[in-house]
Amino acid sequence: MSSDKDFRPSYYALVYSMLKDVALDCGWALAVHGSLASDLDLVAVAWEDDSKPLYKLLAAFADKLKGTAFGYVWNGPHMAGANREVWTLSLERDVYLDLNVFDNRKGK
Repeated sequence: MSSDKDFRPSYYALVYSMLKDVALDCGWALAVHGSLASDLDLVAVAWEDDSKPLYKLLAAFADKLKGTAFGYVWNGPHMAGANREVWTLSLERDVYLDLNVFDNRKGK
């Protein structure tokens, strides 16, 4: 990818469009948070009591992004404010997806 950052918002919008239906199929809601200028910040919320486990959501995302992501390896989680887990996936050089996860289901 070019060092020119102007491509990022369009690229991130494409990635989001690829993942939103995957999330819904897994029982998760997915939303964009942030400017899309430096990275893609997504918020994932378990939407149903029987939503698929987080590891299946992460695997489904990686599977959908085959050919676009380097190595398909999620880094994380690290804990952040409001008791959320943050997972990071490198999509290209210096182009990242940060997935902020809220899962308050009992017995996840």
